[in-house]
Amino acid sequence: TINDLGTYLPQWGIKTLFQNGNGNGVSDLAFSTRTTGSATSLTERVRFKSDGTVGIGTTAPSYLIDVYKTTNDAVIRSRTTGAGAYVYLDSATDGWYGINMLSGSTSRWFVGSYGTTDFTITRGIGVNEYVRVTSAGNVGVGSSNPSSKFEVLTSAVSLASQPNIIANFRGDTDGRSLIRVDNTSASPSAAALQAGISFVAYSNISSQPSSNK
Repeated sequence: TINDLGTYLPQWGIKTLFQNGNGNGVSDLAFSTRTTGSATSLTERVRFKSDGTVGIGTTAPSYLIDVYKTTNDAVIRSRTTGAGAYVYLDSATDGWYGINMLSGSTSRWFVGSYGTTDFTITRGIGVNEYVRVTSAGNVGVGSSNPSSKFEVLTSAVSLASQPNIIANFRGDTDGRSLIRVDNTSASPSAAALQAGISFVAYSNISSQPSSNK
């Protein structure tokens, strides 16, 4: 191509790359551009592999779309001047969809469903579960089968040597720290007019050490 000064310099290129030479060979399709105004050669930007995978910044994509960058901030953005910018994860088999966050090819955090119809947050894909939201709407922290709307479980420890703080409520600058239990039922029946906090410590308390009671 001819630039604005009338000088011939390669500006972009589209080429096919044969992967074998058996007469009926397959090939990749590559798109290249110049990286700077002073560059005298082209740098490959996108490659369509013969197996249908697409690489952006890589000549050897491992997934349907594989984006690779050798410097900071490999960002993919979707935006609109109207309303609605979404990411759809659609699996024909229920229970297998989510976002896997990795560092150095090692899974660090996973959010979604991995072999379950519940929503989970795990430290690694399918392991070390921290939070679960069941299909019934129950939320479990440290509990994979919460039986109430909000359930927190921690590992068993010796209460005498290490008290287990499950939840910490800290007040703001004017000293307020409140837990509100509100029954909004309009029914006058005694069964409906119930609200409160139940404290249960060791249902089999008689078998516990005196230091834990």
